[in-house]
Amino acid sequence: MSKYTPGPWIVVSPNPEKCLSDQINDRLIVGPQGEHIAETFQVMTPAGTLPCPPENQSVINANLMAAAPEMYEALEWLVNLEQGVNKAGDGYPGYGEHTAAMVAAGKVLAKARGGE
Repeated sequence: MSKYTPGPWIVVSPNPEKCLSDQINDRLIVGPQGEHIAETFQVMTPAGTLPCPPENQSVINANLMAAAPEMYEALEWLVNLEQGVNKAGDGYPGYGEHTAAMVAAGKVLAKARGGE
């Protein structure tokens, strides 16, 4: 796998007050240095003069994409623990590391669902 842009990635709305254009509700996913990662959009009706609905497919998809680097790291950590390797990769997991990995996984799932 190619190396992905490191996280955290965040979701931004170029114009939070109303839709970007007459047809789309746009969300950008940006990296820690402000680099453009991806963009989501959804066709809107009526034409862009009203505030964008907060819970639409564009926003939901953007939240999931923004959580990708942290989801990858949490999943990798859990797989390594199952194989008997700690997060640092230099030994057997210590007491509490399984719990810490599950807490990290729970937090990243919350982010993917639109939470912090």
